[in-house]
Amino acid sequence: KWIFQHADLIISTNKLVKKYICKSYDIKNNKVEILPNSIDTNLFSPQMANKEYDIIYVGRLHKEKNLILLKSAIDLMKIPLNILIIGDGNYEILKMIKNTKIHYIKHIQYLNNKDIPLYLNKAKLFVLPSLYEGNPKTLLEAMACGLPVIGNNAPGISDVIIHGKNGLLINNDANELKETIELILNNKKSSDTLGKNAREYIIENISIGKIISQEVKLINNLFSN
Repeated sequence: KWIFQHADLIISTNKLVKKYICKSYDIKNNKVEILPNSIDTNLFSPQMANKEYDIIYVGRLHKEKNLILLKSAIDLMKIPLNILIIGDGNYEILKMIKNTKIHYIKHIQYLNNKDIPLYLNKAKLFVLPSLYEGNPKTLLEAMACGLPVIGNNAPGISDVIIHGKNGLLINNDANELKETIELILNNKKSSDTLGKNAREYIIENISIGKIISQEVKLINNLFSN
């Protein structure tokens, strides 16, 4: 609280966090600026790779990530899928996901960030079923790699995904997620368009160069006042 109240400027990654800071710590609205996470679009970029995985998820294995929704959706599907889960956390959740008779689930506990683009490019689709997020870096990185993305219609995710334009949103419903996964996997034209638009969104809005320029501008404004 003391730090927030004595700071000259506070940077938040989204409007929900900004609202929370202002309300919780009695901070004036104009003291908090929104600046999303930046993405290195040279590192996270489309690459030629065999599509070994139908679905990829990158993130912590925790309750709020809502992986039970993904599990419920794939349980409704009759065609076997190859799914890659990258992340550490609650291994009871991982055990639950891997309890399937028809799907192949591969788990990688940890990867260096520079190695993640390789695996993203090996997947056909990125899914983020979280109940809430801040400004989800893994989603942004997947979009920068040109993947079609599906996200839960939740805070943080819905700030990034423009439904039907640069990705698809679902309303925390397993059957809706199942149908949306099938829509992308069975329609290459739609998949390619969503992926292309996703990368363009990242380049135009949150490439590392653009965010650094905005940071410099905010700092210069501080010194000029």
